[in-house]
Amino acid sequence: MLSPLKKKTKFSKLSYNIHIVVDNSNLFIGAQLGQGINGQQDAAIRINVGNLVQIIEGNKNLQDIKTRIVGGSTPPRTSRVWDEWEKCNYKCLLGDRSMFNKV
Repeated sequence: MLSPLKKKTKFSKLSYNIHIVVDNSNLFIGAQLGQGINGQQDAAIRINVGNLVQIIEGNKNLQDIKTRIVGGSTPPRTSRVWDEWEKCNYKCLLGDRSMFNKV
């Protein structure tokens, strides 16, 4: 997402302030929906975080990316997903899972 503020510098024609915010829970559930037998949710589906980050950031000037945030629910102890996001320089904002927001 590009912010509407564009600034001209004497070294480049145009620079942008890019802020990337990812909702990991919706991303994860969306990837699983419709992938199972008879279009059901397939809990075995996983997302390759490194590949996704390459797609998101691939055509951007990395110096223009000012914010990298991913949010979601506190994971089980065996979950590696947050380590993968952190390896890609994303700040992880985690909250407790609630009975009111479960699918």
